[in-house]
Amino acid sequence: TDVGRFEVGSYHDWGLSELGADLVPSATAADGSIEGFRNTAGTLIGIMWHPERETPVRACDLDIFKTSAG
Repeated sequence: TDVGRFEVGSYHDWGLSELGADLVPSATAADGSIEGFRNTAGTLIGIMWHPERETPVRACDLDIFKTSAG
């Protein structure tokens, strides 16, 4: 689901420039680096930011954890 554009709490200078087979970007930084990804089957997600540090926690960040715990 596209939740639009928003800033995230990223406390590092890391990012991915490419992904392996069956992985697609789901979040990118202004410099084009990949900050989040998912697999095409929808069974795997990866994020490179800290949603737990947001106050208040955003509903879209909670959805990531609810979905992955499911």
